[in-house]
Amino acid sequence: MRHTKKRIGILLTDSKNEAKKEEVISLRRRIPPRPWIKEVDFKQNPDFRIDRDAYKLKYFDLEVPRTVGIATDVSIGEYLKTYHGDTFVVDYIRPKDISKERLAQNDINFLIIYDLLESFHIDRSKGKRVYHNFLEVVRCSDNIFPNWELQEFIGSKLLYYNHFKSVGIPICPTHTLTRDQFHEEVATESEAGGEEGAQERVINKVLSKIQSENWGKFIAKPVLGQESKSCKTFRPCANLTKMFTKYVITTLKKYPGLIFQKFIANFGESIDVPEVRTYWVGNEYQFSVVATRTKIYCLAEEGHKPVGRKQNGMMKLPKGADLGTLKSIARNVIEILQSKVTHTTPNGNLLPLLMTRVDMGVMRDGEFKPWVNEVEYVPSYYVEDHTRAIEGTVASQCAVIAKLFLGIEDKAGVLSTTGVQKSTTFKRTPVVKSKARSKLNAMDTVSSIKSSKKNTVRLAQQSSFQSVTSFSTKEDEPATTEATTEATTEATTEATTEANSEDESNAMDSSVLLADLQNDMGMDIDLNMTL
Repeated sequence: MRHTKKRIGILLTDSKNEAKKEEVISLRRRIPPRPWIKEVDFKQNPDFRIDRDAYKLKYFDLEVPRTVGIATDVSIGEYLKTYHGDTFVVDYIRPKDISKERLAQNDINFLIIYDLLESFHIDRSKGKRVYHNFLEVVRCSDNIFPNWELQEFIGSKLLYYNHFKSVGIPICPTHTLTRDQFHEEVATESEAGGEEGAQERVINKVLSKIQSENWGKFIAKPVLGQESKSCKTFRPCANLTKMFTKYVITTLKKYPGLIFQKFIANFGESIDVPEVRTYWVGNEYQFSVVATRTKIYCLAEEGHKPVGRKQNGMMKLPKGADLGTLKSIARNVIEILQSKVTHTTPNGNLLPLLMTRVDMGVMRDGEFKPWVNEVEYVPSYYVEDHTRAIEGTVASQCAVIAKLFLGIEDKAGVLSTTGVQKSTTFKRTPVVKSKARSKLNAMDTVSSIKSSKKNTVRLAQQSSFQSVTSFSTKEDEPATTEATTEATTEATTEATTEANSEDESNAMDSSVLLADLQNDMGMDIDLNMTL
């Protein structure tokens, strides 16, 4: 009996922006092998082709050669077409083509890179029409993965910082302020002391609360901000009140809230005070990346550093730091995120997560005091800075999620788990020697780890996906029979020929914040305190 293929939609980002972010999957690079990108239809999709000119590295006397390739989301779509094309049709949806009707034509739609933050920051249309259309569509569509609640939660540091704090997951010393709460306090202050200077008086109370904790330097960053945009560091000085007041008023016109955190000296700038970006597919840890001011590193215990690239390196964690502890904290985060998933299988079991990146702070004042700095569900993959075809693993998880969501069974009567494992790597002939092609462009925490395990939200519903998404612990085990056969041949015949040449004036909609997340939205600064 002939069956009708199901439809998977992938909401694409602008590939040109991926080139700027140095997230290009080279069509010439064969380490790691990606046989599924060989048949990209550039004639039908000319915008898929990224052609990045050679450029000079900022911190090295080195030129990165011209690179021709594709974006990560396109590679994921091509993987699905290659290895799951008998079950699914892939619908590539550009930002300008997103509509309720288009998404309704598909059985399930995935957010891979393009989300609310990406849309807001890259939208150059008048009045940010593309962003506002996207916001309206994702709010009311019931076949988008991840679901709206999970998108909101991860999209707002204000929400997840306050929630993590309430369940004992370590974060940097933090205070939060919402735009709505600020306006309410200004209105109250205006009634009590007059409208003139009311904003300034409220902001002065916020600053006084921060200063009462003796942070010294502190950093302010907006809710729904991206890539350090509108982040600012403040330090004690004569003009602090004036600068802080101007920043709060200006930033709250564009963003729905602000986060204030104690400044951690050199955080994320060197391997001595690293930010460890941990990658997870489903509930399984994959690997970590550390980006510093000058280099991007793989962990020595995990490997996969691209050879022949001065901008990449291998590093060990600072003395006293423990990767197992970082993963334990991050796993508690994953459990909380899983509890936010609302999509289910036809028989009511929760779907698994897709991709999550949990960014961990490690050292503070020379001591191992880990904390969660950031969480992302559509992260940068650093695909140019390691030799893992991670998007192949993500694509396999997309297939698993889609089949679970639609109740699709294989001929054997069981749900397919093809390709789902720890990280998509392939067997290669041992004698092959790869030659490189040539990115650069905040707590009492250790003690609270035990507390977090006790207090972390547990899943209210036991789902069947755990066995479906069990990943292999052997990195050399192939992700799929088809991929491995092609990849081994390619690695043997081609690895040795690896080429070395290759307006934010519109405000972010504050309603993207959850209104009923058990008071997580509440501002934690008491503006009625005695000064």
